Amino acid sequence: MFIVFALGSDMISRVLRKPMLTFLGNISYAMYLNHLSVIYFVLSLCWPVLPLWPLCLAVIAMTLLVSFPWRYIERPSISPGRHLVQRMESEG
Repeated sequence: MFIVFALGSDMISRVLRKPMLTFLGNISYAMYLNHLSVIYFVLSLCWPVLPLWPLCLAVIAMTLLVSFPWRYIERPSISPGRHLVQRMESEG
């Protein structure tokens, strides 16, 4: 529903084109892959010692930190992957 509104509204489209939101969109898949491991890591180290809100902030910060380098691994891997698929399709 939000995407439909964004397509029809210049204001929402401008907000979604902000650099920070674009950056989060670029690393969103890496964040999806890493967040559960980060949550487990932070909770296993700090759960009884710290209250919940600092743990939540630590999880967010560490997820962003861990996900950022994946952007430099994902993007360069896309081109060779496409090339291999095209080669396999032309042979088959």
